[in-house]
Amino acid sequence: MEDMADGLRPWQRFYRFLWRFLGPAQTGLPPYATAEEREEYARRNQPKPAGVSEPPPGYRFMVYTDPNGVPRRAIIPIDPAAPGEAPGTPGADGAAATEAPDGGTAR
Repeated sequence: MEDMADGLRPWQRFYRFLWRFLGPAQTGLPPYATAEEREEYARRNQPKPAGVSEPPPGYRFMVYTDPNGVPRRAIIPIDPAAPGEAPGTPGADGAAATEAPDGGTAR
């Protein structure tokens, strides 16, 4: 058995070194916690349920899956145009542009 000048073994010396610079472990529990303290600690540190969010007024969520398989949510403005109708873009004179037969926009 190895006996040092201060009576400490190497692992004890290492632990004291760590204690000097890092301090006690920050677990939130006091040393030698009672059963009641352990139960209270476990109750307080339960994972919180995910909050349900709502889109802001005038928007909706579109849920999709990205190429990696992760579900994502995009926020999409709600268009006041009728369903199936392309939204018009206002022109210089304030009139909405219409789509021409060749795919361009006509006035």
